[in-house]
Amino acid sequence: EVTDSTLGTDLTDAVVKLLRRREFDDRCWLAVPDILDWSQVSGFRYSQANRRPEVYDIDLRGFLDTVTIPQDLTENQLRNRSIFCMDLDDEEIRHWSVFSCLYCELDYRGHSYVLNAGKWYLLNKDFVKQVDSAYAKIPKYSGSFAEYDDATEGEYNKRIVGENRNEYYLMDRDLTYLGGPIEFCDVFSKSKELIHIKRYGGSSNFSHLFYQGMVSAEYFQIDPAYRELVLRKLPKQFRVFKAESRPVFEEYHVVFGIISPYSDKLTLPFFSRVGI
Repeated sequence: EVTDSTLGTDLTDAVVKLLRRREFDDRCWLAVPDILDWSQVSGFRYSQANRRPEVYDIDLRGFLDTVTIPQDLTENQLRNRSIFCMDLDDEEIRHWSVFSCLYCELDYRGHSYVLNAGKWYLLNKDFVKQVDSAYAKIPKYSGSFAEYDDATEGEYNKRIVGENRNEYYLMDRDLTYLGGPIEFCDVFSKSKELIHIKRYGGSSNFSHLFYQGMVSAEYFQIDPAYRELVLRKLPKQFRVFKAESRPVFEEYHVVFGIISPYSDKLTLPFFSRVGI
């Protein structure tokens, strides 16, 4: 973590200049800094004045459009303006400063830095290369999913299963208890895919997603008792494995589906690339 307050101010000033000129491209964006129960979220507001319209997801360009004079944007505005998360009854769930939601990767004076959840971090360049190299080797899913046009992740999961019941089985929120609650996956496919779906967010969201995928896959691989518990939840046509037999590693795939409002290449926060 960057503890030099002067350096931290210089880094923030550099980001503010990028935002003023809208020259941040895929280096900066807004992301929810906390883990949310998205089934309870109806949307977000950049202001509660006059019940401003909700947006499906927070977006840096969308926020800048609400700034009266973007060219005069200041750090104080980022720290003092809030983003409000609203529930299905139009009540506030929580709120954060815009600065806390701002994620940015910045090269400054020969070093690489990350702004995450309101704090700056210095990155070791060799470590960055190592992480990015490993991340680039993760294969992209060869299949396809329906476009997201739903109120919640849960509704989306139900819809894609409902449209192809011969291939998919819904396991979202159907927890298995073995020393603690474990979600096997959101959707299980007859093709032996453990599919986990998550709306785009910050590092904490993705860390939770990847950890969930890792835990369920490891238990499934090593523990017959866990496989038995999962089998009990599956209808006969989806019981493509046996509890007593260790799954053949190459036959199964863990799939992470990220719901993003952007049509261009998906960019994960650095700490999320570390986590995966």
